This record gives sequence, structure tokens and C-alpha cells, in this order.
Amino acid sequence: MLRDMLSLPQFSALMDEYDISITPKDSTANAKKRVSARQQRSSWGSIEWRGRGQCRIRYSCWVDGKRVRRSRTLRGVTKAQAERELAKLRAAYDEGRQIVACPTFDQCWASWHEPWLAKRLENGDISRRTYELYQQAMKHISSKFGNKPLDTLTPEEYASWLETLTESNVRIIKILVKQLIKTAISHGVIGIERILAYKPAGSLESRKQPGDTPYTRDEVDHVLTIFRDTPLEMPAILMAYGSCRQGEAFAPKVDDVMCVDYNSHVYAVVNIARQLYERGLEFGPTKTKESVRHVIIPEPWSRRVLEVAETKRGDGLVYLNDRGDGTPCRRSGMQDAWRNTLKPRDDIRYLTMGKLRNAWATWMLWDLKIDSRKVDKMMGHSTGDVLAKHYDRPDYEMYIEEIDRALIAAKWQGFSDARKDK
Repeated sequence: MLRDMLSLPQFSALMDEYDISITPKDSTANAKKRVSARQQRSSWGSIEWRGRGQCRIRYSCWVDGKRVRRSRTLRGVTKAQAERELAKLRAAYDEGRQIVACPTFDQCWASWHEPWLAKRLENGDISRRTYELYQQAMKHISSKFGNKPLDTLTPEEYASWLETLTESNVRIIKILVKQLIKTAISHGVIGIERILAYKPAGSLESRKQPGDTPYTRDEVDHVLTIFRDTPLEMPAILMAYGSCRQGEAFAPKVDDVMCVDYNSHVYAVVNIARQLYERGLEFGPTKTKESVRHVIIPEPWSRRVLEVAETKRGDGLVYLNDRGDGTPCRRSGMQDAWRNTLKPRDDIRYLTMGKLRNAWATWMLWDLKIDSRKVDKMMGHSTGDVLAKHYDRPDYEMYIEEIDRALIAAKWQGFSDARKDK
């Protein structure tokens, strides 16, 4: 319409004096301008600069099922820093997740992890001893990093601290730190995964020495002979030939021991249903539900266990390791007695008492060649395998059959090898 008006004669002089052109509303120039504006707009959130080094980030997030608009003002930042902050917010909110502030080690323990451990203890998923070990480990962590947010712990700082600790403390602390980080991640904390993937230079693997290899059968038998008729004899036999943990090895009563004859061999079968705690005379449940089991002691040490059990029973005593007053020998001081007896000797290398259980597992797996899943069951390990956990319930007779078969096979293999050597 305007174009038609300008073509009239009364406007001809105006057209001659000025260069007038009319661009349609949907001209190419305006279309390009609108496309450019759409291309410059961020697909999620926006950064609005308000002066040198100051900007406001606007974004949307879900709160209680509703999408709300939020903003955050940054000061003293560069463009790159502002864009990184926007990217971090997007990673937290773009798919409906809510960002969770990273807690300190003390906050993560008190708010999330310790209540979870307490619940597991109540349900019988962990033993009180395990719970107490985690509490002790947390005291070490809290004294060093209690007020430190998890995402500020560097791998170098973590490794440097571990180097100052004893091996026993390092083992449980590493487990607990990983648990704390995984607990925080499960609650929505981001950016703390690097510690999980980091292996400190001073890790336990690098600390192991050749002397840490388990005792051989000959060494085990020699150690058991050294401790004959001492408070350590029965626990040592139950660990070295029955797979018991230390707390389990000190707890059996005389009535928990029975004799089973199988295939012309005598086996001592010991029911493991509790453990003796390290301090005092307090008993508690086994480490895991799967740890309640029977352990099988083969000859010749089965005869020694049965002999001691019969003697204690005749004396009216209660425990296999009874100290003479109807109570078991305390565990406290036993490690010192073990160390003070073996370390000065030249006829046997010194390993901690706990290595007897390692020696049993090595014997079962490598010498007797029993399937690892069966060895796990005999040791009372908890397992995530559905079949093993819910359906595989072998009784002591099946254990005896398996061990007897393996012992005979190993004996014949040794006889065959000896003939070949001749």
C-alpha cells in the first residue's frame, strides 16, 4: 500500500530528491537477523554479564516435581569460568536431577554412612567387630580430614597420609574411604570419583614382601607342634586346618565338636556359630550369616582336637580352649604370645597368626585343587552369587566327602610323582 502511494504524481518530486526503498517484512535480511539471534541463544541456561568480571547465570531445575527458574551471581570470573559453571549446573539439573552440596568427611559419616552401617549391624549383615573397626578407622580419618569436603581431597594428599599409617590401619581406612565416596555418590554428590580410581604408590600391594607367602603344610605342622598344650594350640589348628577366623577359632565349646568316620578316616567336625571378641569375654555373631557353618579337621590333627575335647569334657569344662574356670582363653595378648614365641626362633619364619587361614585356603586351592566356590563356602565367605547364597546349602557330610576325595587324589598324585622320580 505504501509503495502504491509513493508512485502517485504528488510524491514524484520527493522520490527524485531522496532514495527511498521499502523492504518487505519477511525480507531476507530480517530473516537472517532472526536466525542469527536463535543461533546465539544457549540451548540450556544463559549468562548475563553485568560488568567487568560479574555475571548472572539463569537456569531451570526441578524442585519437588516442579520446574522452577533459578539464578546465580558470579563475581571476579572470566568468561571461561562462567561457562564452566553453567556446564556444571547443566550436568546436575538438565535431566531433572538435583545438585547436592559436597559434604565433609565427618558430615558424610554422620548423616549417611554411619546410620547405614548401624542398620546393617541390626540386620546381621555385618558383625559388631566389623562395625567397631569402621568406627576406629573413622576416628583416624576424622582427625586428619574431618572438616575437609570430599571433593577437595587430592590423590597426592591421600597417598601421602597413607604412608604415615601402619599396614593394618591402611587396610581398613582404604575400605572406609571408598565406602564414604560411594555413599556420597549414591546421594547425588558429583566430582569425587577420582579417589576411587587412584592407587597410591604406597598401596598394600607394593608393601608386600616375599616372606608374606603363606606357610607350607610342613611349616604349619611345625608351628602346631611348637604350640602344643598351650592356649594357642586349638585356635591354631582350627585356623590352619579348618579355615576359621581368629574370633571363630577361640569360641567353640566342647559340645560343638563331634567325630565322624568316613572312608576309614577320622574327621573332627566343629560347629562354628559365634565368635569371641578381641577384648574381654564377650561373644557375638559370626562376621556374616554365611560364616555359620561346620569346619572339617582332617587327620592327623582331627585326632588331636578330639583328644583335647574329650579331656575337657571329662574335666567338666565348657570350652575347647577352656582356661580351667569354664571360660575360654581371652584373645587379648594372644598375638603377643604368638609373636614372642616365633620371632626369636631360627627354625621357623615368623608370620602373623592370621596367615594360618591364608595357608588353609592356599592348601585347598592349589594343593588339593578344590573348586574356589566350594572353598568360599567352607571359609564362610559372603557371596553375591544368587545360586550360592540361596540354594547351595552343603552340610558337613558333603564337606567331608569333598575334602576326603581331594586328599586321596593328592596322595595318589604324590605317590605317582615319587615313582616317576625313581
